[in-house]
Amino acid sequence: MDLLIENQGLSWSIGGDYTYSKFLSLPNILRQYNQKLNVFSTKVSIMFPFSRNNSYNGLNVAKPWDSSSNIVYQAELPLEKLKNEKLRNWNSDWKVITNNDLCSFCKDNQVKKYTPEQYLNNIRNTLDKLYNASLPSTLINLVLPFDIRNNYIKQYHRLLSDLINSKRYEKRNDFTVVIQLFKTHNKLSYKHNSKIDFSYFAQDCFHLSGKGHSLAVISLLNNLFEPVGGKKRTCHIGKPLKCSTKEYPCIFTSKHSAKALDEVRSRTMMRTTDRVTKIIRNTSTSDHNRISHYHRKHKKADSDLSHTKLKFIVIISFLFIIISILTVDIMRRRKPPTLIPMNKPDSLAGTANS
Repeated sequence: MDLLIENQGLSWSIGGDYTYSKFLSLPNILRQYNQKLNVFSTKVSIMFPFSRNNSYNGLNVAKPWDSSSNIVYQAELPLEKLKNEKLRNWNSDWKVITNNDLCSFCKDNQVKKYTPEQYLNNIRNTLDKLYNASLPSTLINLVLPFDIRNNYIKQYHRLLSDLINSKRYEKRNDFTVVIQLFKTHNKLSYKHNSKIDFSYFAQDCFHLSGKGHSLAVISLLNNLFEPVGGKKRTCHIGKPLKCSTKEYPCIFTSKHSAKALDEVRSRTMMRTTDRVTKIIRNTSTSDHNRISHYHRKHKKADSDLSHTKLKFIVIISFLFIIISILTVDIMRRRKPPTLIPMNKPDSLAGTANS
């Protein structure tokens, strides 16, 4: 039943219920900078085919279960509202439009309606409509979809990136499209017990829960204040909100990112160099300690060997002396043999003659 309820006022990208201190959303955060911000969606409603035409929807024209094939029509609705209902000043007020899609992908078993080429065609036609409508002072946040099916998602990412990097929408100074990358390299979040953390998802285990919405808006806002070419590609779990600075007071676009990107790369290179230097230093220290230990070990071994040799020589010498003494003593104690005198032959002969 909860899945049939639209909490439009609690949407991470356009919901404006409560305040920044109670609920994190892009409008609630931006209102900290500009209290005149409006045309965000509020309240709760039941899903109906025409529920997006309610006055409290503001410029939120997203419809449940719509897909990229419906996005061109969705782009026409805010144009009509801005022109006819005069919600904001058409020329001078900046409009921030955030898009994300792919909810119906898994229903297309034969992958014909949502091929990467068809998906690109839908997005390109929508951006062309907004661009050619001469909608001034407009920033389009193109949030790339989550990685839910590797075989095609990577192609979606590549084709959309190629489209925006082609500078198709950079011929005007009051209109720009910026790809926000915080969803591109995400995997399922796990708890400490190695089980999936479903607290980021609603009951259908696909759409975001309140916790997931808060994480999404923190990641989006931080991407906004990161230069093009240096944006983080994963959700900013446990990260604080980034803010504009005196040097860079605006949201980064491709035309205003070069200097900041060089600084990011320089800092990254310095951190990498420091890390490598530390590794080399630790390795050198480890090698020195290992070599010193080797020399000490072998020096001790040589010393032990010399000592063993000396002991062996002393023992052999001592044994030789003992054996010599015993030999002499034995020789002295031994009695000479008794000899029987023998008669001379002549005497024996004389005796016989007589």
